[in-house]
Amino acid sequence: VFYKIYCRQRCSALQTLFGFTAFVLMWIGTFRCNFIQFAATSGTSDPISFELGIWYYRYWDLVLSTSGNFILESCHGYDDYVEMDDSWKAARAFSILTIIFAIIILVAICISACANSRNVTSAWEAPLYILTAISEGLTLLFLNSNACRKDFLVQIDETALNNLGAGVSFPETCSMGAGAKFTISSTVFFFVAAVSSYVAHGAEKGEIKEEEEAGLREPLNV
Repeated sequence: VFYKIYCRQRCSALQTLFGFTAFVLMWIGTFRCNFIQFAATSGTSDPISFELGIWYYRYWDLVLSTSGNFILESCHGYDDYVEMDDSWKAARAFSILTIIFAIIILVAICISACANSRNVTSAWEAPLYILTAISEGLTLLFLNSNACRKDFLVQIDETALNNLGAGVSFPETCSMGAGAKFTISSTVFFFVAAVSSYVAHGAEKGEIKEEEEAGLREPLNV
């Protein structure tokens, strides 16, 4: 019994830790503007790259003042004229699903942490973690979208490309940015949280069964 209690407590704590970490990584990867990038391959000695996200892209604005010129960097939403193919739309849809699933999980974690009941895990938590991991992983469809092709940069910021000069060249396809790497990490953490939740629930059921057989608890349906 003591081993099952120890296993349940440790796995439940790991589930909470991994779930919260996955949520933070998911949020950063989804709503930042650096999911993919186009790094200049030639024509410049400085590291220049264009970064795009599922919902936003990195935008530079030149500010002229009497004290000097400044470049402001921010995440900018895509304009209405930007064409999005099916892979991009699917990535957006799965990102929304992931957020919904993740919020449900986060609420469940808070309820479990505040509840006085010894039943700290539910049977539905592990499947929900799995669904969230799958949905989060499918946001990587953005890597197969038209945003990952060089000609898409002209749609986004043709002026900026022209200002760089004709000698600066970019690869034909994008590479993974920090956002995509955060998404992969988030997917892994959601999956590990699912395993931890499954093990914790199994240990909890075993603990309850042994207590019922010992007459220490009334039979419950878990």
